[in-house]
Amino acid sequence: MPNTLTARTCGFSILTSILTLAVPAASQAIVIEGVQNASLDQPRINAAIRLPGSATPLTALAEDFFGDIFETFNIQAFYDTGASGILVSTQTADALGLPRQQFGGQDVIFEDVGVGGASPFNVSDEVFIDLAPYTPDANIDNASSYTSVYDHSFGPVRTQIGPIGATDNPLLDGLDVFGMPLFQNKSVHMDARLVNLGEGTIDTRVYDFGDPTTANIGTHRSIRMTYADFDRFTQVTPTQAEAPTLNGNPFVGPNPLAVLTGEPIPSDAPAGITIRHNGLASTDSWLFDTGAAASILSEAVAANLGITYDENALTPTLLIDGAPAPNQFRLSIGGIGGTTQLAGLFLNELVIPTAEGDPNNPDDPRHLKYLNAPVLVGDITVLDPVTQETLTLPGILGMNYLVASLFFSEPFSFGDINSGAFDDLVFDHPTAELRVRFNPNLATFGDVNVDGEIDAYDIDELFKLLGDTRFLDFADLTADNQVTVADIDEMISNILGSLYADANLDAVVDLIDLSILAGNFGSTEAGWASGDFNGDNTVDLIDLSILASNFGQTGTAIPEPTAAALLLPLLGLSTRRTRSNRLA
Repeated sequence: MPNTLTARTCGFSILTSILTLAVPAASQAIVIEGVQNASLDQPRINAAIRLPGSATPLTALAEDFFGDIFETFNIQAFYDTGASGILVSTQTADALGLPRQQFGGQDVIFEDVGVGGASPFNVSDEVFIDLAPYTPDANIDNASSYTSVYDHSFGPVRTQIGPIGATDNPLLDGLDVFGMPLFQNKSVHMDARLVNLGEGTIDTRVYDFGDPTTANIGTHRSIRMTYADFDRFTQVTPTQAEAPTLNGNPFVGPNPLAVLTGEPIPSDAPAGITIRHNGLASTDSWLFDTGAAASILSEAVAANLGITYDENALTPTLLIDGAPAPNQFRLSIGGIGGTTQLAGLFLNELVIPTAEGDPNNPDDPRHLKYLNAPVLVGDITVLDPVTQETLTLPGILGMNYLVASLFFSEPFSFGDINSGAFDDLVFDHPTAELRVRFNPNLATFGDVNVDGEIDAYDIDELFKLLGDTRFLDFADLTADNQVTVADIDEMISNILGSLYADANLDAVVDLIDLSILAGNFGSTEAGWASGDFNGDNTVDLIDLSILASNFGQTGTAIPEPTAAALLLPLLGLSTRRTRSNRLA
């Protein structure tokens, strides 16, 4: 969307945190529990602005911690997939002397149009914007190293400046929000490890798409998205003037604008997010919004689940079948037309589909399933100023589902503070994918592919990872800082209680295993469960020899757990990569 939409939280003092990742049963997906309603952090980026023809950035005077005045060119902005444009606050623009665009002798005014009103902004002249990593060690205000540190340049672009005049939206006042024009053709790596430990902020770095640095980040799941263009819900005065630079926003699911344009949804469109509550379900397209601390559900979608607002309540209150919903919370959000307070609740389930899972089956174990999923309920509605058509976003996926989160309810109610399920997030703009790497402290020891089960697929994964250093925290079962045959031995013998050539993992090599091998003999796309015992993807005489040498032997099968949970204290850990003990 053109402007930042949701509430932001940062800078809270963290005391303790507990995270739970559970495996409810062998046939079900991993489920993530403990997500709270507000993220501890959202990605930010270091930036500088240059005028066309200039190699040096605009500078401003600032005051340091001790009251000393110094010159700076750095802007620390929220890096926001939920923003269609680039928003520079009035304070930042004035300090830098950022020139406003004029047309016919008057300032150009840009507005995002919503049913609740419009938010007016000035529009800048054309500029170039250079980005630098948002990291603790970034050399962000050193002119001598400028070109090497601010190494990703965009432009020429036009920014929004504002909002103009008095505003009842303090969440936007003084805020710099750099949106989708500054994601174009890039891969953005968001390292959430320090946030998950309660020791810092999200480390955010930008790379050219295809850079091997991001390709080498070992991720476990990919979330496919679609871009939606919201230009039609904006207006510029005078109408002949240049608008600010805008680009489409990513949605988990099909393009939500199809309901207005009448365009058919492609058969290969990404699946939407599925939510369930009290036996009812809904699947819809949700905006992926890195600038949102909280996640939001529209009133219409909530009504499909039997959730409505109490029209007679003095404060926002949600009802389910006429009775107040349990465990409610309230947060204020900022967006088009101002700020409003919303009520929220915890849904039974929320499922984010992944490219690895079946798009037609929300219960595929390779999807990401959250239990007790917190959402605010409220409408983010935009208005086409020409046709007067409106569009309400079905949902907004905020950062609370992706990084560490806390429970917060206005005015001053605090609760649990939990780590996040993912240590690394990579947003690839050209492919419209968010790739995620699980927090290894959440994975059960031996679940190498993090699918909620310890089985033959984990043996296959170990064979694939031999010599690979990207997944040491998941695949190095012998703790020797490498993935070798010793890790496969550990998996087969000690974790699974089995032995080589036990295709069905029943702890005995017998005629059943021979029958499995025979039925797949000659296959070149095989795995352990098909009789490939040396990991070369082929069932051949080598595998038959392995089976023959182990025929009749028995292992010590370890019972399949019916439930497992790993609890992780967020602060006070002596080591970062502590894993759980083997399940017994």
